[in-house]
Amino acid sequence: RYAQPTPISHMRKARRNWERILFGGCFGDYSCLADCWVLDVNEDSRRFSWRQLEHIAGQNPSRRWGHVAAMVHNDMVIWGGRSSRDHNDLHILHLGPRATSPRWSQPAHVGPGSPGTVVPPPRRRAAAAVSRDSIFIFGGYDGAFKRDFYTLDIHAEVMAMHDTIEGAFGEQKVQPTIRTIRTIRTIRTIRTVLRGVR
Repeated sequence: RYAQPTPISHMRKARRNWERILFGGCFGDYSCLADCWVLDVNEDSRRFSWRQLEHIAGQNPSRRWGHVAAMVHNDMVIWGGRSSRDHNDLHILHLGPRATSPRWSQPAHVGPGSPGTVVPPPRRRAAAAVSRDSIFIFGGYDGAFKRDFYTLDIHAEVMAMHDTIEGAFGEQKVQPTIRTIRTIRTIRTIRTVLRGVR
């Protein structure tokens, strides 16, 4: 019998080439997990196999579900989520080349007091997309639906808040309605595309 993750929901995944990297999630009555799995997809045969990342150096994130997971180069970024409470902590899983041992780090947010930056309030079920070295984070839920918008510069470790999103045409500004969100993507001429439900 091959190893595979526990059946779970509300986990989050990030993609690196033909790998899908999963962290956390919950099962049953929102019992949370903090394990990390990789789904390896064979590009030629289209077959796949699971492997668990164990004995990762550094302090791993606490158990959670509904967090943000995004891949920036060879780093998987985990932000927010919920266990018994909502979180707004930031963790990075440094993966490097396949032969390199992975490790966790927890950068300090550059928060209030620094010009143009802010630490977002705790939440779960936010959406995220990556463009170059930045992660765009939108919406979520903390007991109320959210429609705020943040960018995280992962190398500078700066979280900046934006109260509007530039529209695709000219100087038009667009403010999405409140929602928990399932999809956010970056495409060529339109910076972000949002899709979700309230």
